[in-house]
Parts: sequence; C-alpha cells; structure tokens
Amino acid sequence: MDAMDDPKLVAALTRIETKLDHFNQIYATHLVEHDDHETRIRLLEKKVWTLPTAATLLAILAMVLPFLLV
Repeated sequence: MDAMDDPKLVAALTRIETKLDHFNQIYATHLVEHDDHETRIRLLEKKVWTLPTAATLLAILAMVLPFLLV
C-alpha cells in the first residue's frame, strides 16, 4: 500500500495545501496594503513639513531683510 493511497493522509495534505494557498493570498494582500500605507504616510509627512519649512524661511527672511535694506 502506497502512502498516497491513505485517504486520511490525502485529506490532511489537501487541507494543508488549502491553508497555505489562503495564507499566500492574505500575505499578497498585506504587501499591497502595506505599500499603500507607506505611500500615504510619506505624502502626509511631506504636507506636514512643507508649511513649517515655509514659515521658518519667511521668518528668517523677515529678520534679515531690514538689515539688507539699510
């Protein structure tokens, strides 16, 4: 009797294969969602730091400009 002739073994291997396929699908979805999440975070960081940077440069210019005009 061959090991693959055992119906219990075949059923167990089929369940394992099904679970692995399901895990692969979930993992692939997770990778896509993770990349999307990273992109949104980077975009948000850019937006958040743009205004303070502009404000700082404007403040420095406002402090230096009177000395340059004298």
